Amino acid sequence: MKINRRDFIKTGGMVMLGSLAAPSFLGSCTGNGADQATGISFAQNHFGVSESDMKKVLTAALEKGGDYADLFFEHSYRNNIGLQDGAVNRASSNIDFGMGVRVLAGDQTGYAYV
Repeated sequence: MKINRRDFIKTGGMVMLGSLAAPSFLGSCTGNGADQATGISFAQNHFGVSESDMKKVLTAALEKGGDYADLFFEHSYRNNIGLQDGAVNRASSNIDFGMGVRVLAGDQTGYAYV
């Protein structure tokens, strides 16, 4: 069963708004168990999600026939200051805070980010 891009993004967006994502993908990552536990603990504390929230998102991501799903948590910030003739003439800041879900089904890949 295939899911078209529009339905994937629509469903994924609604699922992600209701909850934020899962540690089972960490089990497939290379690295020792301590690294995996640290990643799970960080996601739970910093993003305010529980292990059950993350499992729900992965379950929803795979329920339409996906073969594999993983979660991506992001929190980054940038500050820029522009100078002209030695004086500040522009400044900007940007914060990215969110989470993405990637689903693989055969040779197709779907990704949604919120």
